[in-house]
Amino acid sequence: AIRESNVTDTEAGGITQHIGASTVVINGGTVSNNTVGGINLYDSSMTMEDGLIDGNKATNGAGIYDGSSSSIRINGGTISNNNASNNGGGIFIAYDSSISIQGGTISGNTATYGAGIMTSHDVTLAGQPTIADQILLAATLFEETTTVNYPKINVKSTLTYSGTTIPVALANAVHDA
Repeated sequence: AIRESNVTDTEAGGITQHIGASTVVINGGTVSNNTVGGINLYDSSMTMEDGLIDGNKATNGAGIYDGSSSSIRINGGTISNNNASNNGGGIFIAYDSSISIQGGTISGNTATYGAGIMTSHDVTLAGQPTIADQILLAATLFEETTTVNYPKINVKSTLTYSGTTIPVALANAVHDA
C-alpha cells in the first residue's frame, strides 16, 4: 500500500508516471491519504483491475490526475473518498486523453466541479461500472480555430448511476448496448 506520501506540490503523493509510452497496472493494493493526489499520469497508460484509491487530496484529480495524452482503463477496484478543491475528486482528465470504465466503483468523492469524473473528452462506459458521483463533461475551445469540442459519454452496456442528479450529458448519452 502507498499511504500518506507527501512530496512536492507539483508531483503526486502516491504514484507519478511522467515517461511517455509507460504503463501503470494496478491489480490490488491501496493508494490512500496522500496530500498531493493519489496517481499522476502524463503521456502514459493506466489499467486498474482491482485495488483501492481512497482518501487522497489535491487541487485537481485527487484520486487520479491525467495531465496529458494518457489512456486510462478502469476494469475494477474502487475510487472513493478523494477530495479535490477544484476539479475531479475521483478522476481529472485533461488534454488529449481517453478513459474507458468497464467496471469498478466510483463513489464518495468530492470536488467543486465533477466529484466523480471531470473531463473535456469522451468517456466510454461498458461492462457494469457503478458511479455514484457526478460526471462533468466540459467543452473545450480550440484556440487556433473557433471549433468547440463537446465531449460525450458512450454507454456500451449496463450503467448503475446513483448520483443525486443525472447530468444533461448523461441523459443524452450515446447508447450502443
